[in-house]
Amino acid sequence: MDTTLPLLEQALASWRKWPLALTCQPVVSCELPGGQSNQTFLLAAGNTLLVLRLGLAGAELLGVDRQREHKILLAAAAAGLAPRPLYHQPACDLLVTEYLDGIKPDLNLLATPQWQNALARSLNAMRELSIELGPYPYRQQLDSYWQQLIAAGHPEFEQYYRRAVLALELLQSSNASLAVTHHDLSLNNLLMVEDRLMLLDWEYAGNGYRIMDDLALSQAGVKPPRIHSAEQWAAAQAIHEFLDKGWHLLRQNSNWQRRNQGDTF
Repeated sequence: MDTTLPLLEQALASWRKWPLALTCQPVVSCELPGGQSNQTFLLAAGNTLLVLRLGLAGAELLGVDRQREHKILLAAAAAGLAPRPLYHQPACDLLVTEYLDGIKPDLNLLATPQWQNALARSLNAMRELSIELGPYPYRQQLDSYWQQLIAAGHPEFEQYYRRAVLALELLQSSNASLAVTHHDLSLNNLLMVEDRLMLLDWEYAGNGYRIMDDLALSQAGVKPPRIHSAEQWAAAQAIHEFLDKGWHLLRQNSNWQRRNQGDTF
């Protein structure tokens, strides 16, 4: 393939490899808003609408594991919790999924019984997914972020790192519940399709502490469940604070760029 083509054009030109009954090359309808770790596009191929995601180079430095994500996404889609993945090339960070037409929530919508019930059903279904996964590598991610922050000239974050490590040890020694955890439950990643609430952007998902999702929803303005102790809640906040602050600083690092134009699909 001509490596001088822009990356998006390369991805579109690979459409014959996609296991779909397409009769023409898809074209871009628009770029979709959302995640800061990817570029996402709405595609049209005749009457078929698709979503194409191109990841940024270096996503693995922030804890993204595309193989783990795809494994979870397949199970989540089968359970009606996520768009169906249709084509996946993890080596070049290309993902094609079905397009779902739905409604994004705001806090007023999430306060209604319909949305609250839908959210509870989706969270319960996610946490009941049966997938062969190892434990989510929280300590590895904390250490990786800290090493990168030091290299980027941010030693002042040591207090947040030390606090997060102690917090993780507390969760590990407590009865904090483990389950499939999304780890990025913002309002942007919720989509109501008919009467079912879909979850989007599973790139940080894994077998983790469910309190991390409850915390994310509480920070988005959703009232959290009362099933966690005050100590567990404080521990989850310390872990989230370090990872969130670190993510935004590292995301601005000059090493984060669009993938090379020489990548092929």
